Amino acid sequence: MKLFSVLFLSLPLLCFSQFRIVGKLVSKSTGEPIQYATILNIENSQNGTTSNEQGEFKLLMPSGSGNHRILISVVAYQDTILTVCQLTQTTFPLKLNESIQKLDEVTYVPGDVQYDIGKPFGQVNDTSGAFTFSLSSLTGVYIHKKKNQKGIINSISICIANQGHPTAPFFVRMLKLEDIKAKNMKMDSIAKMSDLFPEPIVVQANGPGWIEIDLSSYNVTLPEKDFYVIVNPIDHGEKYKWGGQNDNYEKYGITIASYENIDKDIQYSMSYKERIARIKEPARYKDYRSSPAIAISYLAPKE
Repeated sequence: MKLFSVLFLSLPLLCFSQFRIVGKLVSKSTGEPIQYATILNIENSQNGTTSNEQGEFKLLMPSGSGNHRILISVVAYQDTILTVCQLTQTTFPLKLNESIQKLDEVTYVPGDVQYDIGKPFGQVNDTSGAFTFSLSSLTGVYIHKKKNQKGIINSISICIANQGHPTAPFFVRMLKLEDIKAKNMKMDSIAKMSDLFPEPIVVQANGPGWIEIDLSSYNVTLPEKDFYVIVNPIDHGEKYKWGGQNDNYEKYGITIASYENIDKDIQYSMSYKERIARIKEPARYKDYRSSPAIAISYLAPKE
């Protein structure tokens, strides 16, 4: 098996010139490659990537970033934070420790009545107002949950737009905010959140339109408070790039359609510098006129 190693540079050059880190992530206990890890520059959200099916990643860093912190976050493993200089001095593959993930205990029996957060298979706009993604930034959806919404998560529905590559694979993570307030969400806040599901939800659509991913087999309880859904394209090299590059944001993979009307419970969020910013008033932003066409369905407790 071919192992990737860092592109070694002398420290002065590393800290003052643009450079690329190439590496691989594996499990410390099994040696198996770690797929679909989110790798982000906490200080500058325009620098990030994901690990592919072989656990490999490529991270392009700007000049003067030697002391920037890099967050490596993936389901079922302890989050790791290293400075760029530390990462470049690492002997790859980098071994990550597994985490003990304690899922919420289900204390009731789900009924047959399904309720929704969002509007699955609702009316959408799949051209203008579509939400794009990039390997180098963190994009997600802030889900506002009402107190009376209780049950077992049954599915997540996503409407893939026509733009970009509708059949490009991507993965989804759902995170509990714990005690983090939405207005204080920063890039390193991800390390303080906990995953709802024991593994990434990998998705590949057949084309544009609504798709529904069945999650009932996980038997996961809807969190008590608001939660955060991350959507990440999977790095397949040049294959799924599109639309050129603008301000270091290179469009990659799928796009997600927007609802025709704003849904206050479904708020688009994007990384901006060191923060995760919510677009609470999409009408003020010409590129975000509505809410991403994503919906969560759940089964309410049996009476």
